[in-house]
Amino acid sequence: MIQSPYRRGAEDGLIFGIYLTVLFYATVLSQQFPLLGFPALIMIAGVPVVIFMMMKRYAVRLGAASSFSMLWMQGLVIFACGSTIACAMLYIYLRWINPDFFSSQLEYLATLKIDESTEFLSQSKEMARQILDAGMIPRAIDMVIEFILLGVVSGSLLSMVLSAIIAITGGNKKSSY
Repeated sequence: MIQSPYRRGAEDGLIFGIYLTVLFYATVLSQQFPLLGFPALIMIAGVPVVIFMMMKRYAVRLGAASSFSMLWMQGLVIFACGSTIACAMLYIYLRWINPDFFSSQLEYLATLKIDESTEFLSQSKEMARQILDAGMIPRAIDMVIEFILLGVVSGSLLSMVLSAIIAITGGNKKSSY
């Protein structure tokens, strides 16, 4: 029986949501524990690999019924579900665990000692100061919605590319995935 790409994507999206949540916490906690920065970097680079493996496994299960559009839809649902789960955890963190996260990051940037010849950092420092002075610190819900949209849009593009790669290389053949 052919499993729906929506169901397969939702099931894989749960796993991917946990992956993104661990990635987020590793990134945030790397400020206090610098050794977490390396695993976070590896996890960021591993996102396309993880999604490819999920999509490839689905293509193998479908066999000849596998199509570009089914794989693309599966990838899109993986990102939509995964981003929603991870952003729910992000909201909990930003709302109740560390509600001063953005203000502390902006304050750190605004007080950073930098060489004035570095134009980008100088502009960033000035912008951070202006945001703090104007009281325009983003709310947790605003950032969560932006991250969900970013995840869905970027995930759609990545899924399209990976679907094409799997379809072109005959991804519905049995493999070790």
